Order: sequence, then structure tokens, then C-alpha cells
Amino acid sequence: MTTPTLRSAAMSASQPSDDFDVLITRDLSLSGTESWELVREELVCVGAPALVANHHARSRRHWPMVAARSRPDLVARWAVATETAPDELRVIATYDHLFLAVTAAIAGTGFLVAPRLLVHSAIATGALVLADEHTIGSGATYVAYVNPHSAHTQSAVAFCRWLKGMLRDYSRSVTTDVLTSGGTST
Repeated sequence: MTTPTLRSAAMSASQPSDDFDVLITRDLSLSGTESWELVREELVCVGAPALVANHHARSRRHWPMVAARSRPDLVARWAVATETAPDELRVIATYDHLFLAVTAAIAGTGFLVAPRLLVHSAIATGALVLADEHTIGSGATYVAYVNPHSAHTQSAVAFCRWLKGMLRDYSRSVTTDVLTSGGTST
């Protein structure tokens, strides 16, 4: 008996002939496969509680920002949405991946613009707090694709349905948490 394969892809081109059962991606489109839209990405700006308290009254131009090379567009997208010129922001540190940038933000290095889904648990525990009231659609959507050549198509379809339901419920709880913490979902 073989085990179903779950694959997550960022920017590598995948084909239906590749060896996977379910492919989850935010930036690839795969034709000829069954797919599920899982969640639309929303961005928030977060920081360590002490950092937010110390800088909240200051202009965003004076906030120390951290960024990730894996998602170089996030800071600029947030800046434009908050009517701040991107070139006026002070990016003081850049990390290879968002996960490293999240760790730096938790440590108080700077403010971070990140997908809400990625930082929700850190907000829930108080390790990070929302720096402002903006929740911004990034334009990205996470999609799950089922490989039509998979030997586990039924299991893959069942998994995708389950995952979509879980993320729908999770997104509702995240929206409720953001609204009750003083942020707004736009």
C-alpha cells in the first residue's frame, strides 16, 4: 500500500504528470486538474508588543521594518494600501524567508507585513500584536490541485474537501479575532 503524497509548491513548475496527489500553491496554475480555492491571502502589519507601544504614535516612515526576500512585494503593497510611499519606509533587516522574518518580529527587531494566516497564532498568544487597523488583500489565493493521474484520487479529493472546510472555519475565527482586537478586515 502506498501513502498519498501532499506537495506544497512556491515557484517550481508542476505538471499533472508529476508525482503528487495534492499540490497546494499560491502562485501556480495547473490546468487539467481538479482544484479547490482554499483561502484568499490577507496581509497585516505586526510587531512585538513593546515595539508597537513605543512606535505607534510615530509616523509609519519612522517604523523599523523587517522584510523577506521570499515575498519582496509585501511591504510595498501594505505601504500603498495605507497611503504611505514605499520608498519612505525604513527596512532595517531582510531575511530569506517569512518564517525567519516572523521570528525577528517576535524578537522585536521590527514591524513585519505578513499573511494573516501565517502570524495568527503569534497574535493569539500575544507574541505579536497588530501594528495598525489595516487588513489588506494581497491578491494571492491558495489553491489545492488533485493530480488526475494519482492512484489516490478519492483520498486526495476527500482531503481537499476537509482542508477547505477547516480553512473556512479557521478564517472565520481569524476574522473574529482581528475584529475583536481592534483591527478591521477590508
